[in-house]
Amino acid sequence: MNDIYFISYDITNNKLRSKIEKTLKNYGLRIQYSIFQCVAGPEQIIKISNALKNVLNIHNRHVTESDSIIVIGGIGNEKISYILGDEQNLAQYLIY
Repeated sequence: MNDIYFISYDITNNKLRSKIEKTLKNYGLRIQYSIFQCVAGPEQIIKISNALKNVLNIHNRHVTESDSIIVIGGIGNEKISYILGDEQNLAQYLIY
């Protein structure tokens, strides 16, 4: 069964941000500048997450503490995962 996932990124380095954007274009639809919507099953979302992690590993020298990638999925089930970033920063804004 496929769920709708929203993947948001906030990356300071232009080169890394471009790589993240290109990766996400392969898997979903851009709905705002730094937010993509993906319809994916469990295996597909793992594949997307691994693709993003691979980009981060290759370009790790460009990653800063303020960068983040957040995956929100299974809307209604409050499934939130962090590929990169501080969970504490987002927790203050969540409304459920």
